Amino acid sequence: MPNTSQPIVKTLLIIGAIVLFFLAGRWFNPNWGRLELGQPATLTVTGQADGTQTNQIATFYAGVVANNPDRDAAVSTVNEQMAELIRQVKEFGIPDEDIKTENITVYEYTESPPYILMEESAAEPAIFPPPPARKGEKVWQASNNITITLRDVSRATALATLITNTGATTVSGPNFTIDDSTVLDRQLLQQAMQDAREKAELLLAGTGQRITRIITIYENEAYTPYPLSAQSRATDASETAVPVEPGSQTITKSITVIFEISR
Repeated sequence: MPNTSQPIVKTLLIIGAIVLFFLAGRWFNPNWGRLELGQPATLTVTGQADGTQTNQIATFYAGVVANNPDRDAAVSTVNEQMAELIRQVKEFGIPDEDIKTENITVYEYTESPPYILMEESAAEPAIFPPPPARKGEKVWQASNNITITLRDVSRATALATLITNTGATTVSGPNFTIDDSTVLDRQLLQQAMQDAREKAELLLAGTGQRITRIITIYENEAYTPYPLSAQSRATDASETAVPVEPGSQTITKSITVIFEISR
């Protein structure tokens, strides 16, 4: 005959163990502590580095302007002079892709009437009333302007001399710029990072704290060098070489670094 009391005894033992566990918890009131996730201490520092690079590109602006009472004559004069200018610039060695037409204008205007000068003296008193002013004539003005990019700044003087002696009525430039500063940019970023770390270590000196890791690093807005301009002008063909110096520009890199610090 099976023993039915054994399962009942096991159940009572389990219930008793549970009751004892809760009673013991109330008597001893164990304290396991608590877990707190605090923000790490940080230090924010800006690092900066400067470098100088020689300009690599020179840009010239040249234009031709003609005025004539006849529209077609004005346009024809500009076309002929500009064609000759472009021909000589290409012979100089400037490729097609570095010669760009900026704007072409053709419009009619009225010339201002010339002033009639009258001398007033005791011997010859001024005529009154003065004679009527002469009416201005209708004139057509045509213009064509191009941009010339020179990628060998050592030839800037030669190109400036060429442009100012080819019949161009307006000449501006050269504007010097940097073509590629990738190598210098990378060097300056490394130097800026080193500058930021040295500043952080200097600030922490004597505090008993140290850098444990970098939390955030980002580059600040880059400084873009402005083109340096050496102004040329339209000159008489008898003038010779136009002195030009390409110079250099300063590039600045700046970064902000957030360091985690601890004792």
